[in-house]
Amino acid sequence: IIGVTESGWGVRCMKHWLKRDGDKYIPIPGSEFDIEEIDTIIFCTGYRPNVSMLEPSLRNSFTTSNSNKRMRIPDGWKMKPNPLTEEIGDIEPIYQVTPSYHVSAFLYDGMAISNPSMMFIHQITDNPLIEIDARAWLLLSYITGKTEVPSPEEMERRNFEDTMRDMDIYTLRYDMDKAYAIAVDKAYYDAGGDHWTYDVNDPRTQFLQKELNIHSTGQLGERMRRAGYPLDFGTRDEGLTKQGMDIVNFNEMSTYARYLEDESTAEWRTFRDVERPDKFWSIFTGTKAIPFFCRWLDIELGDPDILRKNALSFELKNKPGRASL
Repeated sequence: IIGVTESGWGVRCMKHWLKRDGDKYIPIPGSEFDIEEIDTIIFCTGYRPNVSMLEPSLRNSFTTSNSNKRMRIPDGWKMKPNPLTEEIGDIEPIYQVTPSYHVSAFLYDGMAISNPSMMFIHQITDNPLIEIDARAWLLLSYITGKTEVPSPEEMERRNFEDTMRDMDIYTLRYDMDKAYAIAVDKAYYDAGGDHWTYDVNDPRTQFLQKELNIHSTGQLGERMRRAGYPLDFGTRDEGLTKQGMDIVNFNEMSTYARYLEDESTAEWRTFRDVERPDKFWSIFTGTKAIPFFCRWLDIELGDPDILRKNALSFELKNKPGRASL
């Protein structure tokens, strides 16, 4: 696709060929053609995002790195206190920061700020399926007019607002603000490389991780509400709903599963091999998970008896995740 037709309801295309020694598309001169009366175009590029088939002016909002965008932090701004503040103090930010991965600097809600008709669906949280679904609902809401498309100036303002919120989150600010990263790194080296922020068992580290999870889930919840999505996670201002907090707790249990339960199995354990799978349940139906009858990586997917074995291992009530048949 190299542009939009004069009618505004079609696209102008050019044929390309794909080089065998890579994934670069080479245009074929003189091969342009138009496709008219198009309502919606959806590109499904697979696990690896690849929009090289788009003309640069259409893809740049998605592919341009956040490092190309700078946002000025207001004078006198101070970070919300966290467990690290007691150690390194209030660090004055650099004059301009780079937006975190939570803010796509040249997009707003997946819409290109320079051309809101160009929309992208991408994922930033640890809950890709539900996030992608909610983002699809949100873009559909903009397309149908149910949700009003903000002006480019309003999109920029909201992105700046989100950037300021991100600056209060330790993990995000570390990547956004070089002054803060230097201070955190100094604390790490002063501790001889054995700083508490690298200890998943330390309650201060767990606090910082939960803070990030609540922030991310609240941001997703705000998109859900803008979309009229049939699930409510709450918001960052109002707090999370029970379903929102369930997601936060599930993410935490998955993160710490290899480290907090049984260190002797940490080498082979995946996030699916938790000791207590019954602590995970569907936020839609409430159905709880049951333990595997063996290590997840050892399961033979073609085994016709897999469901029977799993049910039997659950009934045996051996140590969860270690039942033997």
